[in-house]
Amino acid sequence: MAQVGSRLLVLVFAAGCAQATPAPAGPASASGGSPLTLGETFQLESKILGERRTINVYLPPSCSHGGPACPVLYMPDGGMDEDFPHILGSLDVSIKNRIIRPVILVGIANTERRRDLVGPTTVAAEQKAAPHAGGAPRFRRFLREELKPAIAARYRVASDSAIIGESLAGLFVLETLLVEPDLFDRYIAVDPSGWWNQQALVRSAAARFAAWPAGPRTLYLAFAEENATYGGAEVLLDALRTARPAGLTWRYQALPEHHDTIFPVAALQALRTVFAYPAGQPAPTGAAAVDRPDLPSAALPAELERVLRDNSPRTTHIHGTARAWTDEKGQGGGGLAAGLAGVRARQDRPRWPARRNPHPR
Repeated sequence: MAQVGSRLLVLVFAAGCAQATPAPAGPASASGGSPLTLGETFQLESKILGERRTINVYLPPSCSHGGPACPVLYMPDGGMDEDFPHILGSLDVSIKNRIIRPVILVGIANTERRRDLVGPTTVAAEQKAAPHAGGAPRFRRFLREELKPAIAARYRVASDSAIIGESLAGLFVLETLLVEPDLFDRYIAVDPSGWWNQQALVRSAAARFAAWPAGPRTLYLAFAEENATYGGAEVLLDALRTARPAGLTWRYQALPEHHDTIFPVAALQALRTVFAYPAGQPAPTGAAAVDRPDLPSAALPAELERVLRDNSPRTTHIHGTARAWTDEKGQGGGGLAAGLAGVRARQDRPRWPARRNPHPR
């Protein structure tokens, strides 16, 4: 394993349309723009995967200037053209408003996600869509033996680590919780593709939770309402309620969103739940944490409401589901633009073959 190169991670956000338009003539003048730098990116040569992987890192200021060691949130689908920008925005605004404690974000850009994030399948349509499926155990080994040590060598990291993912990445999060729960302390799975391989993973949850080997862990699980049954939500909930695995704090939410729109909404709620700022009410542990009340809400900033209205087909639920984007004082904070940047980008992903409740990517 070798780390190759390093460069600043630069995010540039523009208001209005993506296509640039000439500025109107007038007396005012402006100097050339300068990049907005929020982290760094580096290349990691992986012997386990047999390839070079791009790693994107968001480093809060308090985690980079001799402050206390910070927990680390890992995310598959962590490329700059994937989900990294909007998760960065959610973290940035929440940290700056002291809603959550500082967290380092580590995004792993994909090379072949339908290989790395799933186990094998016996379903013909899935085999056709993902001919190299089955790489999840090897990708998990890469995280454990190569990426986590590399991050610990570069940054001031605490022992507390977490993983977040949606869709197939959410399935990978669930599988990791079930087969190797000691790899992370906190697990965030949003609209996971529990339908994979005829729900084989979620149907194994009851036996795995009954033999739960880990100590204190946290699970935040969210489904789009329309996908909950198809994705195996009730199977998972029954397993959790029956086994009551000791030390596992979990929270479940079914949100009136679609698969394409749920991640930005659920991610901010999840981050507030699992990384609550220490000055707030400490999260309970054990089975008593099930079905905790919703977090406080506030009016939406006008820009956020406009973006959500334009991009979510279920506009009647905007106030009920998107309010978690703001802090309790109704302030969007400096990272709001970054959080909005990924909303539209998720609309043009390739989809699986046609089926009931089709899932993108």
